Amino acid sequence: MIVYRIIAGFFGFLVIAVLGLLYMEFIAYAGFPDGHLTEYTRAMRVLYWVSVVPGVAIAFYLFNLALGAKKSRYFFKLMMALLAILVCVVVFILIQGYLYEHISHGQMA
Repeated sequence: MIVYRIIAGFFGFLVIAVLGLLYMEFIAYAGFPDGHLTEYTRAMRVLYWVSVVPGVAIAFYLFNLALGAKKSRYFFKLMMALLAILVCVVVFILIQGYLYEHISHGQMA
């Protein structure tokens, strides 16, 4: 059981770290250095803030598993959380790729 708790805590911190890196990529440096925001940048800002909600919810669920969830079906709960992370990442990548292709390849029009 302790191994599952360590894995849950690790993935919880990993989700928070990835959300922080995405913040740096799509929000903090948007418009750097001249302040110009392209249509792609605006779309990615919305996509980031929409992806934060399930990301934080999954991270808190993983922290709950790590800190003291009931032992019944622990492996199943952990795998469902990891599957939810995988689905969120795949959806984010697909939407980001679609936006990049259809909104001027991320460049000014």
